Amino acid sequence: MHTIEGIVKEEYERQKRLLKEWTEQKLSLPKGSVSIKSIKEHRYAYLNEWKDGKAVSRYLGPEGCETAIIFQEKILKRKELEKKISNIKALLLNIEKGIRVT
Repeated sequence: MHTIEGIVKEEYERQKRLLKEWTEQKLSLPKGSVSIKSIKEHRYAYLNEWKDGKAVSRYLGPEGCETAIIFQEKILKRKELEKKISNIKALLLNIEKGIRVT
């Protein structure tokens, strides 16, 4: 086996492991988005998501509460992982086109 081919195959396997790890992490994070609604001069945070084909809003608490902030961070993390997963799938496809992976 050529040195370059070995390095490419190692990188391919590493990327596959990362894809699996990131996909598992993504599944543990909430879907949807956090929105703020004003009701009688007070602002409240809600988690908006789809369940069984229907849009559902779940109350999180007053705007800026710890729960709302945590959900916003988790959703941002999920979106970042989705971008990374998309990029890594494209990379794996290019590697597969370039070499014969066994």
